[in-house]
Amino acid sequence: MHLELIDLSDLLAAIAEQIQPLQIQPLADLQQLQFSTHIVPNLQIQGSPDHLIRLFLNLLDNAVKYTSAQGEVNLTAVVQEHCIEIRVGDTGIGISPEHLPHLFERFYRVDKSRSRTMGGTGLGLAIAQEIVHRHQGAIAVQSQLGHGTTFTVTFPN
Repeated sequence: MHLELIDLSDLLAAIAEQIQPLQIQPLADLQQLQFSTHIVPNLQIQGSPDHLIRLFLNLLDNAVKYTSAQGEVNLTAVVQEHCIEIRVGDTGIGISPEHLPHLFERFYRVDKSRSRTMGGTGLGLAIAQEIVHRHQGAIAVQSQLGHGTTFTVTFPN
């Protein structure tokens, strides 16, 4: 993976701009989802733009897929004390606590029957975790069944 100095703020803003009209917004309009962003400017990291795009498109796509009608999806990027923190959150269906430790395992699916209706192979979050680790970062998930899920990605600052 080739790493270069990139402005993560610009990359995230471009992803948000592109996915709103192309992917998320039509689905969001259909489900009457509210999509919001809060991205602090000038977040600089050593990274692979292609891999980071794949990472955040995956997280945002999952957020939209599993958020019920009239829910919210948000993308936030801020500077913390020693890291850059990016959160992708939703007010969707949430994930039961027993599934959380397994989410990043290859081929793991919370509900096997969803693969037919929602698509996917159970590889998306395993790939996301690998991308984050190759950028010397960390990924975590918090979820409450029936109230939504937030994925938090942190990169060294």
